[in-house]
Amino acid sequence: PLPRLEKQKIYEEARRPVDALYFERDKLYRELRSIRDYESKDFIRIYKRIEKISYKLIPAAHERAQRKVFEQMNNVGSFGAENVLGEIEVDFHALHVNEAKDLFDESVVPVLQAVGAITIVVGRGHHSEGGVAKLKPALKKHIDKHPQSRHLRYKEIEGNEGAILVEWKKARRH
Repeated sequence: PLPRLEKQKIYEEARRPVDALYFERDKLYRELRSIRDYESKDFIRIYKRIEKISYKLIPAAHERAQRKVFEQMNNVGSFGAENVLGEIEVDFHALHVNEAKDLFDESVVPVLQAVGAITIVVGRGHHSEGGVAKLKPALKKHIDKHPQSRHLRYKEIEGNEGAILVEWKKARRH
């Protein structure tokens, strides 16, 4: 696994373009408030730029950051390296809750039936707002409500509060 400082560096580098867009949008909002003529070319130009940043550029930047973080945390694009116990492990560190849920659906669920179990590293929440874990409880809730929930089960990993083990339950035969 990557050291904590390396993970933080990956996160900061991947999210830098997103932060820059938020900064630009906030600056444009301030500029827009100073314009009194709502039909002026400047007002319309700034308003259109804010719309483009908000509805096109920021979502695209979030998507790129999510992919970059996931790929770099997981051996540059390889899916799930084996940990020291020989278990498949996927690192969701530094992902936002919605990003983690999407990647769970896209990357974990499709292979879970074949491999049986995957450990998902979610972190303990030290970098979350207020130092409270958000990812782990959100993923547990997502698994409980997942369309495949009858096949999915998660377990706490004793001695590792920053990870959960997700297993594929085989269907019972009547």
